[in-house]
Amino acid sequence: YLPTLHALYPSAKWTFSYRNAEETLSKSMQRKRNVTCTKAKRNPSMALSEKSAENNLDLEHLSHHEVCALHLSTLLEAAMREHDISGTGLLVSYDDIVSSSGDVIIEEVLPYLGLQEELNSNPQVKDKIVEILSTRSNARGVGREKQWDATQEKTIEISDEVRNAVKVFMGDLMGESIKYEV
Repeated sequence: YLPTLHALYPSAKWTFSYRNAEETLSKSMQRKRNVTCTKAKRNPSMALSEKSAENNLDLEHLSHHEVCALHLSTLLEAAMREHDISGTGLLVSYDDIVSSSGDVIIEEVLPYLGLQEELNSNPQVKDKIVEILSTRSNARGVGREKQWDATQEKTIEISDEVRNAVKVFMGDLMGESIKYEV
């Protein structure tokens, strides 16, 4: 959809955050998240249909891990292609966001999106952003204010199936995406 959005709003700024492919695929395989990959196999996007056809792949004969890796690869490819073609967009590594304690958002992403004036006009805005970024997005209910601490993050188990699917369908992309890191 990025080319369509660019055609409608040629000067619009956008960002795409990407994460380690094996971690992303492993998390996508979790019961509550695997719906996206199931939908992709049942009702593939145009990009997924085209990529599977180009590579002589029948989605029905691929494992769930492989379909999901192929689907995720089309999302990253679309963002990289739109960035290269239109010169718009900012691709940001999730690891950079986490390791910088939000500095990447404040110093790179928000200024890119044209929000530098808002950041400069009120020093409390930066504090609020840091507070928001330190809150777990998956916290539930009343305790939603729970502060996020990377040391408390569960280790993501990466199966051999995930490693193989990433290697086959996303290996080259992850190396390419490094050039986009801020």
